[in-house]
Amino acid sequence: MEKEAWLINWDRKDAKVFELIRKDGKISIKLMGKISKKQSSKSIKDFKRMLKELIKDVDKAIKEGENTITFTLKNAALLLDINDNIIRDSLLRKVELTLQREFISKISKIKSVGIVKRNNDLLFRINLAN
Repeated sequence: MEKEAWLINWDRKDAKVFELIRKDGKISIKLMGKISKKQSSKSIKDFKRMLKELIKDVDKAIKEGENTITFTLKNAALLLDINDNIIRDSLLRKVELTLQREFISKISKIKSVGIVKRNNDLLFRINLAN
């Protein structure tokens, strides 16, 4: 689990990081530093902004007969572990529900929504039917 994801999971703004050291049958604890939530509110705002932009671009793509739309959410993979099925499915469901709400009459034009991690970014891919 990423450090910022851990902070979000435990609802903490910051935390001290310790290392557990075992040496000669004795255990000691060493303070390694401190971590804090730096980007979480920015990434959440980026996600909300991305949904608004997504609606506009999907509508434009449907009108122009495009097959695929890709969106990038910068640094979101630092906060959201999409290897966790619950997190990945929740993100996909949020995007799908937003699209369904906005494109009620055109929902058959949206074939699938996918998400992949590329470095620290999350890429959303929407496949459209012509």
